[in-house]
Amino acid sequence: MEAYKDSDKGAEDAQRAALRLAAFRSATGTEWEILGHDHESVTTRVPAKVDNGDTHVVAAAVRLKDVLATEGSPSDMVFVVSSNLKHLAVKDTAKLGIQVVKPGVFVDLMCVADPGQG
Repeated sequence: MEAYKDSDKGAEDAQRAALRLAAFRSATGTEWEILGHDHESVTTRVPAKVDNGDTHVVAAAVRLKDVLATEGSPSDMVFVVSSNLKHLAVKDTAKLGIQVVKPGVFVDLMCVADPGQG
């Protein structure tokens, strides 16, 4: 297995990630970014079964749970929405109070939560 940072694919992935981030920031601004997901106090709580390439995703969700708790909203639901469930340790991540779901399931949950919006 080639190392991510040493492979040509890694460089392509980094470029695509930069483009996705630029598109996200263009659409939402910076107010929706989750900072602090890379702190050791957060990353050490990411389940060991989460794929190394996806730890930042679950770490961001863990950090969001922390922020919600400090703001007095610890019961707010946090979702990771992805088509790649096998890399995100769904059961272990759920133990942290974070639901990992596919996009269609997320849309279904939102329609159930607020049927008038559909």
